[in-house]
Amino acid sequence: MRLMILADPLEHVLPHPVFGDHLPWFTNLCLMTLLVGIAMLLIFPRMFSKPDTNAPHGFKNAFEALLEFMRNEVFRPALKERTDEYLPFLWTLFVFILFSNLLGCIPLADIIELITGGRIQHFGGAPTSGITTTATLAVIAFFYIHFHGIGVLYRSLVDGTYGHGHHHDAAEAHSGVEAPHDEPHTPMPAGKAALMVVPLYFWNFAPHPFRDKGLLFDFPMFLFLLVLEIVGAFIKPFALCMRLFANMVAGQVVLAVLISLIVSIPSLLGQFAVGIPLGFLHLSIQFLELFVAVLQTYIFTFLTTLFIASAVAPEH
Repeated sequence: MRLMILADPLEHVLPHPVFGDHLPWFTNLCLMTLLVGIAMLLIFPRMFSKPDTNAPHGFKNAFEALLEFMRNEVFRPALKERTDEYLPFLWTLFVFILFSNLLGCIPLADIIELITGGRIQHFGGAPTSGITTTATLAVIAFFYIHFHGIGVLYRSLVDGTYGHGHHHDAAEAHSGVEAPHDEPHTPMPAGKAALMVVPLYFWNFAPHPFRDKGLLFDFPMFLFLLVLEIVGAFIKPFALCMRLFANMVAGQVVLAVLISLIVSIPSLLGQFAVGIPLGFLHLSIQFLELFVAVLQTYIFTFLTTLFIASAVAPEH
């Protein structure tokens, strides 16, 4: 018996225009992204509108515990005393990706299609199953990392702490080589610091412990390492983007393939025979998808934290 797939499994993960040709750019994934943003704006101002001296309970207690875990066990070991400075961005990133991933675990599109008799299709989906969403998150993380890395370096130049104490220079962020601390540094004028900060930031991308007699070898090696570090700076957000996108798409495609295998059986008896074991497999993969949704949220946020720490907290 020849099995024939009745539908393209990718139809469940590809973006589809909500309003047809009238607004082709406004896809179901754009709509889900908008819903996630609205949900965050409605939930968190209401939940954390004012300090609460009473012990939290219910959903608020669970969510506070989750955020506190991320702050103390994920962010603080990497960022140390700078943790609270970058906490709003990291918490926002974590919650947005978590809500987006979990939204994809809800078969919203199938439910709406069933209720409307097929008149409304492809309404749901996970925003993070679209490459544009994950790429946007990665680009935001990229600029945030280097903007604050340059900002920390600029402040250390202006206040004269560049290369001193716990304000190590940016070279330590990328090379692990400590700058000399025996000579005092004086504050630098803001204009001069603004001119020097970007070239100095790139200069410190790679280790450069030049030796007096090895300059001919050390400088080409420094240039080689500098190129590798610059390429690596662009590879990191690309890896963030593709890892999240691929993991969120893969599970949805597998689930769609299982469903299409059932309906491709020509006889009703055969559909029951194949559908029962595939149904249990489908349910198991749904639970796995739920785990992957949380895990990928953690991985994206954790790696972003490490990249920020390498730029703004090199001493740790």
